Amino acid sequence: MGLTGRMARGLIAGVAGTVAMDLLWWQRSRRDGADDTFLEWEFTEVESFADAGAPPRSAGGLPKPSASRSRARRPGPPPTSCTG
Repeated sequence: MGLTGRMARGLIAGVAGTVAMDLLWWQRSRRDGADDTFLEWEFTEVESFADAGAPPRSAGGLPKPSASRSRARRPGPPPTSCTG
C-alpha cells in the first residue's frame, strides 16, 4: 500500500480512537448524573479551566520547559548514512 493509503489508515485509526475515548468519558459523566446528549457534552463551552473535563486538566499539569529561547542550544548536524 502506498503512502496515501498508510496516511488514510492512520487518520481513520486516530479518529476511531478519539471517538472511542470521548464515548468512554461521556458514558462516565452520564453515570455520574449528567443528562447531556453526546454532542451537547462534546461541544459544551466551559467558563474556567477548573470546569473542564479530565483530559484538558491533565494536560495543564505537564512540566514547562525550563530553558528560555535565547539560552536553548541548537541541535548538532544530522547523522549521515555514510557512517559505519
